[in-house]
Amino acid sequence: MDKTKPYSGPNPTTELSTVQVTYDHDDIFGQQLSLSVYMSKVNVGYESGSEIVSDRSGFKAAMQWTIDNRSRLVYGFEYGKDNTEQGRDRDVILSLDANGVPITESQYICSVCDLTETKLSPFAQYWNQITDDLTLQIGLRHENFEIEVPDYQRYSRGILSEKQGDTLKYHKPLVNLGLVYSLNDSTDVFASFSQGYSHADMRMLRDMPVDSVAEFSADIPATQTNYYETGLRFNNQDLQGSLSFFYSDITDGYAYDYNVDAQISKRVAAVVVADEKVWGFEATLDYRINEAIKIGTSVSQSEGKRTNSETGVDYWMNGTKITPIKASAYADYRFNDMASVRMQVNYVGDRDKNAPESEAGYSYYESPYDGYTLVDLISTFDTGGYGRITLGIDNLLNADYQPLVSQMNKEVVWEKYRNQFSGYGRRLALEYSVDY
Repeated sequence: MDKTKPYSGPNPTTELSTVQVTYDHDDIFGQQLSLSVYMSKVNVGYESGSEIVSDRSGFKAAMQWTIDNRSRLVYGFEYGKDNTEQGRDRDVILSLDANGVPITESQYICSVCDLTETKLSPFAQYWNQITDDLTLQIGLRHENFEIEVPDYQRYSRGILSEKQGDTLKYHKPLVNLGLVYSLNDSTDVFASFSQGYSHADMRMLRDMPVDSVAEFSADIPATQTNYYETGLRFNNQDLQGSLSFFYSDITDGYAYDYNVDAQISKRVAAVVVADEKVWGFEATLDYRINEAIKIGTSVSQSEGKRTNSETGVDYWMNGTKITPIKASAYADYRFNDMASVRMQVNYVGDRDKNAPESEAGYSYYESPYDGYTLVDLISTFDTGGYGRITLGIDNLLNADYQPLVSQMNKEVVWEKYRNQFSGYGRRLALEYSVDY
């Protein structure tokens, strides 16, 4: 394989256009107003012929009230609207000829059909400097959204069946809480708890086994996440570092999962609804040797298990949600105020958590990962008022490797789905940018 050429694989083409306007104004009844309005359109096309089109718009309004020199309150609401559709041309069976051979016609069939999500969520966040060393923050948000599903047609092996749409409604109050304690002028310890709430994976509608969304609504619950984090931060003039540990428990998490242990009642077209637990850590360290040289490193890892709701047995989550250990290191040399060069090394480790499904191989997304190391070199020249020039060499050593997404199914039981591809070889990138 010619490593100097781009890989050929399931690489989607994406068109994205976004407009965002932010307005801030002080001294409105002694408070500060912030208003952000956004509009975007995303168009993602895949080599399979499938296309996702999503139009999004909305705004966020917030008021900040400085109660006194030790406390403040932010409150407001967020409104958003998202219209999304995914579809592709498929061969639909119209009838059978005299020999029983299907007569087909190519038609555009949507998998996710003109869904409109509307969200309206009020929130409030309070900060208080309890003592000179201890800071508290606490917040409340009421997540409130509904998804309008129109009538649509399900496609299965050339046959269309009518499905009746409905409006799915989700709402839940969420809280967050955080504490930061300063051990000294450069060291803080922190702990936090937060909740998240999001709607289901609407791709489940593609293979809905009943005739109406109303009948199926109980099988597509929203996902709630409880997230816990604690750690330490250090920051002085030349040395900065952090170490944090996190844990989350997720109720009714969604994922594509073909593991035999996951074949439970809450499953449609390999989309599994199951409780999940995810944990991990992240550490960073940066050190300025002198005015010209700075070095740094970081390492992070996460793991997770999913619970079979029928048996209560935990099993390892697959590569769609969990990645191997990752580490990086860099050295930055600044010649002067205008020019600098940076070399960085990125390492991705191995992961082999799932047993083979049979002698033929692994379930979908559960093949073991082989790690790899990449080296990049980036030089920057700032011309001041005339812009900035960046010259980068990606994969400087021209390493032959496969990205993680290519390795998920490299040993899947069905050989025809072992779609592997190599990552980019050595690449040269030149960029010119102007700030104004």
